[in-house]
Amino acid sequence: MGRHLTSSSHPHQCHISTRMTSTNTKKYFPRASLRILKERKGDDTTLENTDLTAARNEFIFPAPGPVKAFLESIVTDRRDLAMAHLWFNIVAIVFPLVVCMYTVFPRWHVVGIAYVVFLYAVFFARWLLSLHYAEHLSIFNKTWSTAHFLCSHVFTPIFGLPSGMYFLHHVVMHHVENNLFPYDLSSTMPYRRDNIFHFLYYWMRHTFAIWVQLPYYAFIRKRYRLLAGSFFFELVYVSLLRWCWHFNPWATIYTLIVPYFLTSFLLMFGNWSQHIFVDPKRPSSNYGLAYNCVNAKDNQLTFNDGYHI
Repeated sequence: MGRHLTSSSHPHQCHISTRMTSTNTKKYFPRASLRILKERKGDDTTLENTDLTAARNEFIFPAPGPVKAFLESIVTDRRDLAMAHLWFNIVAIVFPLVVCMYTVFPRWHVVGIAYVVFLYAVFFARWLLSLHYAEHLSIFNKTWSTAHFLCSHVFTPIFGLPSGMYFLHHVVMHHVENNLFPYDLSSTMPYRRDNIFHFLYYWMRHTFAIWVQLPYYAFIRKRYRLLAGSFFFELVYVSLLRWCWHFNPWATIYTLIVPYFLTSFLLMFGNWSQHIFVDPKRPSSNYGLAYNCVNAKDNQLTFNDGYHI
């Protein structure tokens, strides 16, 4: 991670400067990810947090005038407009590409690979972290709260996630259990985090066993509504795969099957990395099981996801 530090004769002291001068930051900074580091007068070491002033890069282009005005009228907080613009980008760019994959594009593997590379290079990180924040706190007002369904259920299969399952896995299970084994199914605690074979097992367990383990988690925690929902959405996802395969097997491979395995890998690699250092003396402390990435360019793509603690 990039840092700008000015050392002093008193290294234990820290003077943190956070000048928030960017118009773009004020306009689009999502409230869920805003971290303000306040000044401590008299300190000798300076950390300039450029995450607060760097130009935001969470969406490709803003929605055009009338659509932008509509989005502004339905978001709860203007700082969440970045997510609304991103979702508009996905509807405008990714949806037509998916339709073309099933109807127009030639069935060449190079075309399918190009589609996957474009989807993940341009949109995946942006979309995933918008889903993360929106699942914690819906960005739309009560009148338009059902619009959240677009990101949590419609976009998800395109990006390799079964519809409706992210909330149960991440918000309910991972954030509540907080990487503690055995209830957090994505816990890194039982594994050697410097062993690639342990990571491969960790990834494969999530890819294949999660279909059974996640509903079981909901059952033992008595989250019966989420248990029923998990069964329903697993059935919907499998049915979608079967229908799409019948319609166009080639397109299904690159729009649904490859994304499922690729997203599974990226999610587990990300969680493995975020919880790769666990203090055995305080494994339940947020300061002992995770870390923050400050002044990292990825923060401008992912709504400051580097701030994990």
